Amino acid sequence: MSTPLDPIISEFETQEQADSYQRWFRERVQASLDDPRPSSPTMM
Repeated sequence: MSTPLDPIISEFETQEQADSYQRWFRERVQASLDDPRPSSPTMM
């Protein structure tokens, strides 16, 4: 059963959707941190 979320507080309809996005986001960030390639130079 899905737990509905208040649309004023969350962009997700259910807690399960929010949790799924949080896992996906953390995986992407970790993959970026683990990438051995040099970072792109920042533009000034």
